[in-house]
Amino acid sequence: MLISTKIELYTSWLLVVDNVTSISRVHVHLPESGNKQWANGQLLITTQDTQSIPLSSSFIKHISVSKGMKPDDARSLLAKLSCMDDSEMGKEVPQALDYQPLALASAAIYVRQVRQSKATAHFGWSDYLEKLSDGQRESTETILAETNPSYQESMTTATTLAVETAMTSDKIIHHTFSLLSVCAPQPVSQDIVINYILNVDREYQDKEIIAVRIQRCSLILNGEDESGAYIRVHQVVYDVIQSLTRDFPEFQQLQTEDATIRSCIQFVENNLSVNWDDRDSIVYSKPVIPHLKTLAINTENLFHKRDSSQEIQRGVINVQHYPSSFQKLGRICQMHCFFDVAMTYFNQALEFVQRSE
Repeated sequence: MLISTKIELYTSWLLVVDNVTSISRVHVHLPESGNKQWANGQLLITTQDTQSIPLSSSFIKHISVSKGMKPDDARSLLAKLSCMDDSEMGKEVPQALDYQPLALASAAIYVRQVRQSKATAHFGWSDYLEKLSDGQRESTETILAETNPSYQESMTTATTLAVETAMTSDKIIHHTFSLLSVCAPQPVSQDIVINYILNVDREYQDKEIIAVRIQRCSLILNGEDESGAYIRVHQVVYDVIQSLTRDFPEFQQLQTEDATIRSCIQFVENNLSVNWDDRDSIVYSKPVIPHLKTLAINTENLFHKRDSSQEIQRGVINVQHYPSSFQKLGRICQMHCFFDVAMTYFNQALEFVQRSE
């Protein structure tokens, strides 16, 4: 109501509403559609409430900034804030940070502060990337969070809040992030995600609706290649998902692993021909390979806890299909010459046979 009365006083106006958590709550305070006041001004809303964003029209335009800054702008920001222009690493660091402005600013301020000490004046971008790979991202973000008066949250803190909100408010996104928690950080075929959700939740059986809901999540990046549609998330989102799901109950982790295995096999069997060794079979199964490597590690850690897990396993999953399932996953890895991963699956299949009742 206050906005409507104020903008009448101006012949032209630009209204910026930042970080809106619920677009529907904003609508009631704006002039109605068709009101002549809209002819004099523009409204810019920033939000992660992508589910409520109106469809594009002649009066509405949706611009996604989830992909981050343009590479040249990202390199320029990094050099300016760090006071260190390294053209060689200036490409690698923004890419590692997914071109996200807050992450870039945190990295630049951290490196600049560390280099001010004589003892660490040699500290460079390669050292910073090593800290990232060691899982120390959050510790490098504290300096900017403590000294930035305009926004006092770190990239990890802000992302954690966003992921938690998305997982609690949307079951489809909760299922999607659960799947991603046991996969590699590489892109995941949209078909695998849809298979997974159909396997774990009978409430959702419309594949198209599932795909639309996933595509409208601001934390998920959508793309397409020769293998079809895929989804992925930024590294910081992936790290947060890993952290949040690590504390899930064991039975829930087992169900996630179980549904992921079945979903990957469904994807491969739906695309492979009868002859698994032909060229098409190798091409179509390629998207699952990075995730089968990660999944092999997870299944070793989770399924083969000999004591505490066996009773839980029998209660929440049907383990009878695992010998054949692990054989299939091993065969796929063998096709792509990942023999060590293939042997892991073959050994798991053998162990399940030996342990079966």
